[in-house]
Amino acid sequence: MLEALLNGNLKSKDEGYLYEDVITSSTIGRLQYLSASSIWQILSHTYKALPDFNIAKISQIDFWPQWKNKGKTVIPDVFLEIDLGDPAKKYHLIIEAKLNIFAAQDEKQWENQINGYNASVNEGLYDEGELIYLALGGKSVKRSKLYQDHTILHASWQDFYSACEIQMKNSSPEEQRILKDICRFFTWRGFIPLLPMQEIWRPSNPNFEIRNLTSEKTQ
Repeated sequence: MLEALLNGNLKSKDEGYLYEDVITSSTIGRLQYLSASSIWQILSHTYKALPDFNIAKISQIDFWPQWKNKGKTVIPDVFLEIDLGDPAKKYHLIIEAKLNIFAAQDEKQWENQINGYNASVNEGLYDEGELIYLALGGKSVKRSKLYQDHTILHASWQDFYSACEIQMKNSSPEEQRILKDICRFFTWRGFIPLLPMQEIWRPSNPNFEIRNLTSEKTQ
């Protein structure tokens, strides 16, 4: 599918090349072939508030799982169960992706998915873990009581793309090929990575230091 997209073999909107599920599978879907530590590094670069861990182990990753909330089916885009740190602590991540900035994230959808997740845990489908809800893409929503009760973070596709570009520089050749495919897809979609100045321009003078001039006192 990805090569067909990038080489122009899918031209009709009816073939799904603009749909959220295609974007999710072409980007987040490829992450499952990376090491758990690399996946976490990408996520923690995308969502700056996530804790920084070098030791990680993925127990489960599901795409479009179907959960029940008050008799209705709710389907988040991705559910990830990951153990982080030593000693290990279990985290559960729900990822809900929206196509672009014009498609608003829906707080009611978040609440329904969280309730469906809680019901699944109570039924023994998943082990106990700390839940973190990751909204990706789309317009963010106003903070409400839902934010007080749960850890909910929002980032853009641009943030995710930039995190993949950064991780590609620190990965093995095998993982670089996977990340290169993800970055090719973002380039095809018209994204430009927003990298730190140190990553964009490396001065020839090794003693040169990039400083935050706005934080310096005026002499």
